[in-house]
Parts: sequence; C-alpha cells; structure tokens
Amino acid sequence: MKPQFKIFIGLLMIAGGIWWYTQNFLATGLTHFESLVVLFTGGFGAFIAIIGVFIVWIENDELKVQKELEKSDFEPEEYKTGDEFVPEKDEVSIEDVDYSEIVEKTVDEVKEEVKNSELDLEKLLEAEKDNKDRKTLKDWIKRQM
Repeated sequence: MKPQFKIFIGLLMIAGGIWWYTQNFLATGLTHFESLVVLFTGGFGAFIAIIGVFIVWIENDELKVQKELEKSDFEPEEYKTGDEFVPEKDEVSIEDVDYSEIVEKTVDEVKEEVKNSELDLEKLLEAEKDNKDRKTLKDWIKRQM
C-alpha cells in the first residue's frame, strides 16, 4: 500500500475519532468525551500501579544479578575478545614455498598468488623459466621486481 493512502486513512480515522466524541447518544447521560474523561481518571491509578510493578520487578532482577556477581569471582578482564575463535593462520616462510608448483598454475592464478603473499620474485622467475617459460608472466614478474 502506498504511504499517501495510509496517511489518508489515518486522517479519516482521526476525524472519525473526533466526531465520535462530539456525539451524545449514550444512555448514561454522559457524552462520549465525558465518558473518556471518566475512563482516563478511573484508569489512571491502575496505570500508575502497573508501571510501579514493572519498576520493582526490573530493579529486583538487577539486585539479584549484582548479588550473583559479588558472590562469584568474576573479573572483567576475563571477557573473551573473540580472537580465540579465529583460526590461526599457518605461518609459511619464503623458504618453504614450492615455486615450481606455483608456476604450474595459470597466469592469473600466479599473479593472484604474488599479490596475496610475499614471494621471492627472483626464485619465482627462475621457476617460470625452468617450467613453462611464458613471456607474459616473466615480463609481469620483472615489472613487479
């Protein structure tokens, strides 16, 4: 439904509500507006009492939580930061890399590998010369040096 239509319906409801309270066809001798005032004044005390019950209930729970924290050996420093849930990355040194395996991949895959890690470009160039000897890849590796 379009917002304009909803606004129009809302305005009609407001006008209807105002009209309702201007009419006097209740058998009690009170107008609708007077009945609303009676309902409000009669219900106000109950409303205040219900709000008070909610406040007591919430604060009572707060006291219980504080007492439980005081009884326990809770230390704020023991909060977990979330780092313990991140898997540890395998540390790979440049010496552990098999460059002949890298140059077996496509040119785009080799470029992505170079961008994502710190490889010894001279060893990579030698491996490419010994392997597929692709001119485009060798030129790209030279430019990266």
